Amino acid sequence: MDALDKYGFRFRGPSRPGIQEGFTLVEVALALGIIGFAFTAIMGLVPIGLCTARNAAETSVCSQIVQRVAGDLKQTDFNALDSGTTESFDDQANMLASSSAAGKIYDVQVQLYSVLLPGSTTANPNLACAKIIIADNPGNVANPFSGGVPFTKTYSAYIARASASSSGSPTLLTPPSGG
Repeated sequence: MDALDKYGFRFRGPSRPGIQEGFTLVEVALALGIIGFAFTAIMGLVPIGLCTARNAAETSVCSQIVQRVAGDLKQTDFNALDSGTTESFDDQANMLASSSAAGKIYDVQVQLYSVLLPGSTTANPNLACAKIIIADNPGNVANPFSGGVPFTKTYSAYIARASASSSGSPTLLTPPSGG
């Protein structure tokens, strides 16, 4: 028989002889099956989460590299800009002293193109488009920009001459056809 405690809640009295309390074997097996199914579903998502985290980290490093390279280009004298330069970076977006330095992960190549503004028939001598190509090259392929590595990303940055009175011009490539 149920009794009331001092707060008015019902509680079960002492167990009656011959009746055991607890979970049955079927209830325990069913609970373990549900927990196992949920655990399997969660573990199935782990590889997807790891891949997403890896891609996010790689995108972050590439963005930092592009910001650094574009910043360096914008601080360089417009007449001293050089097309075809290649630099090496590590996995923290730090520029390395040489392409054979330990920890090299990324090779970066900069190509400069002349810019044809809308309505103009000649390239603007005070503006250049920098094509920044980042190759994921942890295996140190000799020329990763010739299709030797599967992962490359391309970014663009525009570089303008600080004042139109500067003489001379950098060596710029002709823009590729179709873009």
